[in-house]
Amino acid sequence: MKSDVSKILGILSLVVLNACGNHDSASNSGQVIAKVNNEEISYHQLNFLLSRTPGLNQDNVLNAKKNIAHTLVDQSLLYQKAMEEKLDADPKIMLALEQAKREILAESWLQKTANNYPKPTAQDIDQYYYDHPELFAKHKTFKLKELIIKDSADKEVLIDKFLVDDKFIDDLVKNLENNKIAFQTKNSVQGAETLPLEQLNKISRLTQGQYISTKKDGSYWIVSVLAFSEENIEKNKAQPYIEVFLSNQRKKALAEKALNNLREKAKIEYIGDFASIMSDKSLSPVNEIEADKPKTEKNDSNKAIQQGIKGL
Repeated sequence: MKSDVSKILGILSLVVLNACGNHDSASNSGQVIAKVNNEEISYHQLNFLLSRTPGLNQDNVLNAKKNIAHTLVDQSLLYQKAMEEKLDADPKIMLALEQAKREILAESWLQKTANNYPKPTAQDIDQYYYDHPELFAKHKTFKLKELIIKDSADKEVLIDKFLVDDKFIDDLVKNLENNKIAFQTKNSVQGAETLPLEQLNKISRLTQGQYISTKKDGSYWIVSVLAFSEENIEKNKAQPYIEVFLSNQRKKALAEKALNNLREKAKIEYIGDFASIMSDKSLSPVNEIEADKPKTEKNDSNKAIQQGIKGL
């Protein structure tokens, strides 16, 4: 969910925080880590960034502090120069700063609300483990062959016929080549956790050489299982990561419910062109708040467990 815009806003948010910090002089707390010209950098600023640094431990924390301190000094120099040139009065920058502030406050409220989710019970965790053997007890790593056929509107009838008649990928490839139907191919190795659950359920039922296909707007995505390996991720190892996943899933549901409640209670009126744009069902649907499934890493059950909720 990180776009270039959100990255820029993330950087700008640090400027907002930096500006806010300057209203309450660091010297008041006596916790100053550096002085850059006439500006002080506080432990509060360092600890804020330190708390957002992944993978910290006793061996790398000092190095992390050094890097963050260096970053804060550079940021202070740039901030001072920007203020000297009165960039904070630039209409575009004022708008970006205000948007960054609104984004931080909105996300903070949503996170605060989502943190009131019902905690998963031991029974919930066990149930998820047993309901998804493809992710745990029979965790599979697939060697896949993917075919992508684009711009095939003039040959859709023929391709659809092949997809019905040809049960195995080699036969399909041969027919596509014989009829000069262009396609792209890619081989990959993917763990069960990297596939959407709906596709995983279908792919798990395929025998070697069989395939599934998806058609959209005249293009086809075809994936075949060339081979697979299977390993058992024991329940006691999976439990803590399933708990984190279920927690995030419930946070997502609670956040969506809270946002929907706000929408229902609010008076929202789109003006001008946006009245028709927002009601146009042919346009892409609005993105929902996203949540992953527990992720495991191929061929290494310990890594699989450690990466169980990667990205959440």
